[in-house]
Amino acid sequence: GVGLALGGGLHDEDVRVRRVVAEVLSRAYMQVELATPDILAGLRDPDPEVRAFLLEALTRIDVDSEEAMTAVLGLLEEDSTRDAAVAALDRASRVPADALPGLLKALGSEDDWVRRNVAACMRKVGVAAVQTLSEAVRRERGTTRLAAMDVLSQFGEEAGSASPVLVEALCDRDLEVRCAAARALGAIGV
Repeated sequence: GVGLALGGGLHDEDVRVRRVVAEVLSRAYMQVELATPDILAGLRDPDPEVRAFLLEALTRIDVDSEEAMTAVLGLLEEDSTRDAAVAALDRASRVPADALPGLLKALGSEDDWVRRNVAACMRKVGVAAVQTLSEAVRRERGTTRLAAMDVLSQFGEEAGSASPVLVEALCDRDLEVRCAAARALGAIGV
């Protein structure tokens, strides 16, 4: 099929060809499942654009397989592919706790869409994410800290263990931090 033929193009020596093939696979409405082995192999391509397009293509196939999840988690650690990796994880049925360090880095993104995807991924991790988010409220600054409080509020009562950190944040010098802490405490039900 066409997907299989395109997958072969991911092995071209010229990065321009690999980029075009990866982009086509990421937007393909055809069956790209036959190209899965080539897509997974392409996630190790030295070019970040190729890897980002292939992460998008992977979300059309199966992010939940062990091999795909391992690749996505690796790309979550790279600045150049983090946003695409977060989008791929958002489409997974589960997100392992191993993703938390990379998700925390992505939580500081200036892009609202990325932060929303991170929040959804952290909810998929479950209560294990509450500790990581609590540490972010205590240690991080700026967008990451505010976003961590927002995600904690989305956990509701499950984030009860974060209450002491949020109470501390109520005394912060920054008005936005105090307001975010109050909203999170309200959502948690404290």
